[in-house]
Amino acid sequence: MAREASRPRPLAVAEEVPSRTAGATPIFFFGTLMDRDVLAHLLGRPVAAGELRPVVLHGFRRVAARNASYPVLLPDPEGRVEGVLFLAGAEDVRRINHYECDEYRAELHHVRTAAGEKVAAWLFLGRETVMEAGDRPWDLATWVRRHKAAFFARIDEWMEDLPPADRS
Repeated sequence: MAREASRPRPLAVAEEVPSRTAGATPIFFFGTLMDRDVLAHLLGRPVAAGELRPVVLHGFRRVAARNASYPVLLPDPEGRVEGVLFLAGAEDVRRINHYECDEYRAELHHVRTAAGEKVAAWLFLGRETVMEAGDRPWDLATWVRRHKAAFFARIDEWMEDLPPADRS
């Protein structure tokens, strides 16, 4: 319980990233979506290197989810998590929300750029009722070596039931 008491307070909480924030408020990626190939596969479009901006989230640590290859964040007053910011368009937000919605909820937190600028960004925190945090730190380079090749098929499975875009 003490760890929960030290949890950083979010600026906002939502079931998913609000579509109205598309193009205005970036999303902080701290796991598999930091990989441009994986993000491009999920979005169904190329992702330029300049679309991902390195930042740090303080007050959390990243660990592998138990029984999964991807990570979750845990509150940690001394923690820091390196990740990237991505300014998602409306279709990107729709696809990302669908991908993340079953296991994560969205929260708005401040992150810091290399220049020390504080930026509000949406991130996805694991739903405790669905995901159990493991005790091993999670590392992108290790994940790429061990799991990336097989992960594209998982993305395809998770995205099979994506509803068509509303064109109204």
